Amino acid sequence: MSRATRDVERALQNKGFTLLKGRDHNYYYLYLDGKKTRINTKVSHGSHKDISDGLLIQMRKQMKLPKKEFNQYMDCTFSEEQYINFLKTNGYI
Repeated sequence: MSRATRDVERALQNKGFTLLKGRDHNYYYLYLDGKKTRINTKVSHGSHKDISDGLLIQMRKQMKLPKKEFNQYMDCTFSEEQYINFLKTNGYI
């Protein structure tokens, strides 16, 4: 199920990710207590309308989320706090 680029970028920025604009991509890095973690993802500047399923799968893997939690994250039913706890519990941060 593809998703609107602006919705994905909004979800990332509202839940702890910081945008760093690159030449070809928007890079999103998760910061925790003011420090950059190793969790990051990117969105192509060419993705003006929708992000395809294949790219969403790559983003999900980069964010270390199972499919269900990734969809909840993007639907804003999985909070930033839940995401951070998930990453800590699973040893990603």
